[in-house]
Amino acid sequence: MVYKIASTSDFQMNTGNGLQWEIGRTNILHHKMQAIFYVIPTCMKVSRQLNALIRIKNNFDRKERFLMYKCLVLSDFNYRHLVWHSISVKLIRKMERAHERALRFLLKDSFASYEQLLIKSRMSSLHICRVRAIAIEAYKG
Repeated sequence: MVYKIASTSDFQMNTGNGLQWEIGRTNILHHKMQAIFYVIPTCMKVSRQLNALIRIKNNFDRKERFLMYKCLVLSDFNYRHLVWHSISVKLIRKMERAHERALRFLLKDSFASYEQLLIKSRMSSLHICRVRAIAIEAYKG
């Protein structure tokens, strides 16, 4: 890759195969596209995992369900979560719905609202977890 500085606010990247990216305004678009290509497969993966767990949920007690929730669901949502914090509201809502579904599995409660599920499980929403992680990283720096 060859980087050419065009001005102090923008620079161009030539990948050598005819593609050329202007870093500046289009960097935001590129960042959002990367987030879309990560968030949608992650939500699909979590959904498949939850489908399998829901089929066998009666075989586990609450402690075992919580352990599976942390291993399968939270590990997927916490991977690179600082990178895709600024994605669209639609995708954030999609992730929160998958998280809500996982909490319903965890607590075996199909009628409570998302906020009630968070209170019962003593957990935070994914958005709050990301904001907390950003604050921790800002404090480190």
